[in-house]
Amino acid sequence: MGPGRALKVGAIAISTAIVIACGGNAGVAPTGSAAVTTATPTPAPVKIRAAYGNVTPANLAPFYAKEKGIFLQNGLDVDLSLIDGGGKSMAALLGSSVEIAQLGGTETMSAYAGGGDVQAVALFVPVSPWVLMAPASYSGPNDLRGKTVGVASKGGSSEVAAVQQIERLGLKTSDVTILATGSVANLTSAMLANQVYAGPGHPPDTAALFKAGYKVIMDLAAQNVPAVENCTIVTKKYLNDHKDVM
Repeated sequence: MGPGRALKVGAIAISTAIVIACGGNAGVAPTGSAAVTTATPTPAPVKIRAAYGNVTPANLAPFYAKEKGIFLQNGLDVDLSLIDGGGKSMAALLGSSVEIAQLGGTETMSAYAGGGDVQAVALFVPVSPWVLMAPASYSGPNDLRGKTVGVASKGGSSEVAAVQQIERLGLKTSDVTILATGSVANLTSAMLANQVYAGPGHPPDTAALFKAGYKVIMDLAAQNVPAVENCTIVTKKYLNDHKDVM
């Protein structure tokens, strides 16, 4: 065998060894069931209607999850809607207008005590975030006597906070008139229009009050007053029927 033929045979042998090492049948088309590969279809995301009761930093989590695509990555298509006021959000939940609601623990307990089929599944704010604000002319607790203190809703988180704040200032609720305005936004507007003398608030609404000269006269957050303030609420039926979602 000449040197040229030997080199050619050697090259073929090396090529054959490589093919065998890589499986041997690389050039043979698969037959039968091995020839068919079917991609698993991606299931459509589960649509969820969710409500939040106020524009507040406590409600940033669901917005972050939606904007970053975290919901979709987990198979959820979440529609977030503002229903101004925790009481209205709870009514929407109980009326099946939404499946999930972000609102205060006070509204949740009120609904539960009234026979509502509700369940808290997450707690975002374990302390009260409310500060009681009054005009710059406020000089002491006696300035509150006979005045109107606004709250967002009757029996809601803001009223619970207002009662605590009034009592911590050494006053009784009978020393003031408590007026429900319907929502935190309405309360802020009422304070700026001098329709109420003082009221509880939290960011971002407090920014407008500070700009108008209002000041904090009682800060529950700084005192770490425990509270079930902002929760994720569902009905027990929805929780039991949609464990894959929750």
